[in-house]
This record gives sequence, C-alpha cells and structure tokens, in this order.
Amino acid sequence: MRCFKKIAITPPQISPAVIERCKILLQNGSADILHLRFPNATEIEMREVIEAIPKELYERIKLHSHYGLVEEYCLRGFHHNGNSPIEIQIRGGISKSCHSMEEVRQCVGKGYEYVTLSPVYDSISKAGYRGNEGLLNEPLPEGEEVIAMGGVTTEKFDELAEYGFAGAAMIGQYFKDLI
Repeated sequence: MRCFKKIAITPPQISPAVIERCKILLQNGSADILHLRFPNATEIEMREVIEAIPKELYERIKLHSHYGLVEEYCLRGFHHNGNSPIEIQIRGGISKSCHSMEEVRQCVGKGYEYVTLSPVYDSISKAGYRGNEGLLNEPLPEGEEVIAMGGVTTEKFDELAEYGFAGAAMIGQYFKDLI
C-alpha cells in the first residue's frame, strides 16, 4: 500500500502562531509537506517565514508565490494555482490546484508531483465553501497522484484512501484555531 500524504496548507495571514504551528507540524510528522500560502506576503516577509523554519525541513516546503525562493532556499517546489504565472521555469516538484475531475484529467502526463482536488467535503476554513462529494463517485485517473482537499480531517483518511486519493491537503484541520 502506498504512503498517504498529509499536506498542511497555511491560512492566508502570517502570524508568529502560524509559523510556530508550521514548524511543529513538520517536526512531529503530522504533515509530510507544508504549503506556504501567504497571498499578500512580500518577498521579504516570505524570506522571514522560510528562515524561521529549521533548514533541515526546507525539502518539505512548497511555495504558492515568490517562486524564485524555491531554488535559493532549496525548497521542495511550488504550487501552481489560478494566480500562478502560466509558464514557470524552476527546479523542484510542482503541484497544481484542480476543482473538477476534468481539470485533473488534463494534468495527467504533464509531470506534476501531485494535484489537489477540491472541494471534496464542506470546507472547515472557508465559510460557505460547499463540498462536492460527487467527486468521490468518479474514478480518479491513472497516472496522476490526486490529493483530496476541502473539509478533510484525519478521520476521513481511510475513506479517501479507499477512493484512491494519494493523500489529503488541509488548512482547517491544522490551523482552525488560528484562522
């Protein structure tokens, strides 16, 4: 059986408590990968966040912006979302946000480390962001690691694994008390 990836995605606002939680999640193994998603952060602020995390954890960090810092800090890679430039030439693992099974199918064979598919369940961190549990009834395409996102909690890992998801990406599960 393959390893079920646990991915933590930060809330949009930087705070000392969020940075501390990031370190703890990576250090204690609660999260395998950390996405730093601070859409309004300046490059200087992003550098400060990265440098607050121990260097030995850098290989498990992905950025949602300021992609040039991936190579500079030897991070895992970056996450391509709707706000990302279309063509980004950078080393490292690239992941991508998808919101339909059709989008996931379009990613097969494009070299993504994984794609996230959301919302599977009702969001914990975004009020009114309704899940599409119908996504659980569609077969996942072969050849692409698909990570479930949206309302995911650790209690749903077994169910998601049975549906063929390679892991779960979570904001609310990890940061709900800090949002």
